[in-house]
Amino acid sequence: MGPREIRFLVAMLGCALTFPAPASAAAVKAAGVTGDPFAAMRVDPVVPPLPAADLVLRATDGTSIRLADFKGKVVVVGFLLTN
Repeated sequence: MGPREIRFLVAMLGCALTFPAPASAAAVKAAGVTGDPFAAMRVDPVVPPLPAADLVLRATDGTSIRLADFKGKVVVVGFLLTN
């Protein structure tokens, strides 16, 4: 394993340790968290909700992937930058 792969693994591990795992509904209920889920996560909701930008990404095969094609579905977009 070369230095580039090691840097990648360290970065991924750092990201995994930075973001806590989501709690299950049972765990949240057992902890006594009630009310606004945004307040429980200590984040502010965007009011009113804003539509996502018209994002277009290029796939590895050269085709374009448009965020609008997934309207009504949950989409997770992750960006990984390397040097």
